[in-house]
Amino acid sequence: MKYKIEKNTVQETLILPLYSRKLCTELYPNLYQDETAVHLIDQIDYDFSEAEKNSRSLMQRFGALEVAMRQNDLTFEVQAYLKTHPCAAVVNLGCGLDSTGHSCCARCWRRLRRDWDCCCKNYDTRRWSDET
Repeated sequence: MKYKIEKNTVQETLILPLYSRKLCTELYPNLYQDETAVHLIDQIDYDFSEAEKNSRSLMQRFGALEVAMRQNDLTFEVQAYLKTHPCAAVVNLGCGLDSTGHSCCARCWRRLRRDWDCCCKNYDTRRWSDET
C-alpha cells in the first residue's frame, strides 16, 4: 500500500527533507546513508517529478547535503547528551520523517514502543515521589 501525499499540505513539508536524504544516499553513498529514507520514499504516492528535475542542479544538491548533515549533527549532539543524561526524553520536532531516534540509540528506539524503561531500567523513580 502506498501513502498518498497531496500537494500544498502539511504532510508535503515532511516529504521534502525525506527526499533530500534519499537523494544524498544515492548521490553520495560514501558520505551519507539513510536506508530509512529510501524505504519510506518507495512507500509514498507522490509526484516527485519536479524534485527529480531540480535534483540535477548544484543548489538542490547542496540543499540536500545540508538536510542530511543537519540530521547527522543532531544525531551526534543527542548521542553526546544521552551519555550524560541516559534517562532523558528527546523530542525531535519538525524532523521530516527522519531516523534520528534510531541513529541515536537503536536499542532504546526498539524498546520505546513496548515500555518506558528505555535506558532507565535501573533508574530510581522513588527520588521523584512525595515521600523523599
